[in-house]
Amino acid sequence: MLVKPIVDYEGTVTGVLQAINKEDGVSTVFNRADEIVIQNFMQLVGITLRNVEVYKDAIAHCKRAQGMISMLNSLPKNLGK
Repeated sequence: MLVKPIVDYEGTVTGVLQAINKEDGVSTVFNRADEIVIQNFMQLVGITLRNVEVYKDAIAHCKRAQGMISMLNSLPKNLGK
């Protein structure tokens, strides 16, 4: 069994990958090369998960801004005169 953390670019652990069985036809034991490949992949997964959070936040801010623009556009044009 091989367990590796999912870490984002700030070093925050956001999850864990657990690999239970290795079946490559040669060995059933995870070796150092397997650990390195999985660790590198987990770094990419961590960055991707963080990017999803940033994207969701950006979409939420955009929707709020669009709502404010819509509200401002609905005000009478001569309101300040």
